[in-house]
Amino acid sequence: MMERMSHAPEYWKSVGTAELYSQIEIHATSERIWEILSDSQYYPDWNPFIRSIRGNLTEGERITADLPGPRVDPV
Repeated sequence: MMERMSHAPEYWKSVGTAELYSQIEIHATSERIWEILSDSQYYPDWNPFIRSIRGNLTEGERITADLPGPRVDPV
């Protein structure tokens, strides 16, 4: 069973970079966690902060995530 976050994720932005940070303890195997996180078509069903993700969820690749709020273009 997944616990709900008690606070909203933190968002940090500086020139040319942005970082979204959140932490939670999950009682599941790493394989099960990756199975859920890598199935990006279902993000809107369980994560209200990330509306959609496009791109290849592979190390070294870039993704595009649609987040609520005003659009922030890369510098």
